[in-house]
Amino acid sequence: MNALVNDRWLVRRVVPMTKAAGFDIVRFDSHGYVQTSEPDYMMTLVTRGADILAASGRIGLQLADSLKEEGKRRVREGTFFGFIAFASLIAAKPK
Repeated sequence: MNALVNDRWLVRRVVPMTKAAGFDIVRFDSHGYVQTSEPDYMMTLVTRGADILAASGRIGLQLADSLKEEGKRRVREGTFFGFIAFASLIAAKPK
């Protein structure tokens, strides 16, 4: 996670931080990004994540390779599901 995400708690803190900076929240929304049948981007995350875990010593190379192969198998069989949640915030400075 540390190698892929700068601040995993930012979305949870962004509204209070924005208000503390003197802004009014106009809109705060969640957006989902899903890849299933053509998960090119999500498979890069599976590959990078497995490689990062192996490079850090958290898992062995055999497990990293197995995770990548499992992702490919799920793509082939049509059972792959990749999801990322994003958030957006619009704020305005009070007049």
